[in-house]
Amino acid sequence: MQLAGEQRRNLGQHAAERVREGEVLAALQVERAISTGSAGRSKADLVPVRYLVTLLGVGDQNALRAGSP
Repeated sequence: MQLAGEQRRNLGQHAAERVREGEVLAALQVERAISTGSAGRSKADLVPVRYLVTLLGVGDQNALRAGSP
C-alpha cells in the first residue's frame, strides 16, 4: 500500500514537472518566433536601399561605408 502511494505521488510530481517544462518550452518558442520575425523585417527594410545601390552601380560595401559616420 505504501509503495503504491509513493508511486502515485511521484507520478503527480512528474506530471507537474512536465507541465512546467512545457510552459518554458512554449515561452522559448514564442521568443524564437519573435526574433525570427524581427530579422526578416530588418532584411525587408534593406530591400529599397539595395535596389538604389544597384541602380547607382555602387557596391554594397561602399554604400555602407558612405552611410556610416
